[in-house]
Amino acid sequence: MNGHDHALFGLAAYQAAVLAGVTTFGQPPPGLATIALGAAVAVGAALIADVDEQHSVSAQGLGVAGAAVRVASSATGGHRTLTHYPLLCVGGLIALCRWLIGAGPGWWFAGLCGVMIAAGTPHLIGKKRRSKAGPFVSVVALGAGALAAWLLHRYNVAPDWWLYAAVPIPYLAHLVGDTPTPAGVPWLHPLSSRKFGLPVFHSGGTFENTVVCPLLIAANAFALYRLHVAGVI
Repeated sequence: MNGHDHALFGLAAYQAAVLAGVTTFGQPPPGLATIALGAAVAVGAALIADVDEQHSVSAQGLGVAGAAVRVASSATGGHRTLTHYPLLCVGGLIALCRWLIGAGPGWWFAGLCGVMIAAGTPHLIGKKRRSKAGPFVSVVALGAGALAAWLLHRYNVAPDWWLYAAVPIPYLAHLVGDTPTPAGVPWLHPLSSRKFGLPVFHSGGTFENTVVCPLLIAANAFALYRLHVAGVI
């Protein structure tokens, strides 16, 4: 799945998780500003698994930090290995969110949000502009992430249950979105290195662009409508 559709899928998953948290699990509705913050974080979380691919959106956003992850990924087999291990990555993010919520406001929470926002910022710039801007994209993205982190720390913004919806859920959506492609995802690692995939579509192919993308846009619109009906926004 390409970066654009990963972002859409992650955002739809985030909205669905917020809706389920409020309507099914009885959690207090986040404020509008918090929902917007979560959406920005969710886009980055939905893209950051591809930081191990040099030309991906998140790799462009995280610059040198992304390069360090690619070096680590190359030692485990390259793309769709280290950052695509569901048990390790999603489980780790759930544990991290649980710790951050218990710890309350602080630099660790602000830093996590800043990293995710930096990873997603190049997506807003657009593919053509990114290709022309080159390394300058990383400067803008990292600056946006640093500014977001400073603001969150400065105003003591506290993490809450919505952080689960904004980070591990969109990350998981990324892995689900990669599964219907021939390359697949190593869902059972470290129990098994086998990648599970289905030849439904190729990343960036005609089927994805003409069928999958419109469906994801419709899913986001429907989720936004349901959040409005439920009185969340």
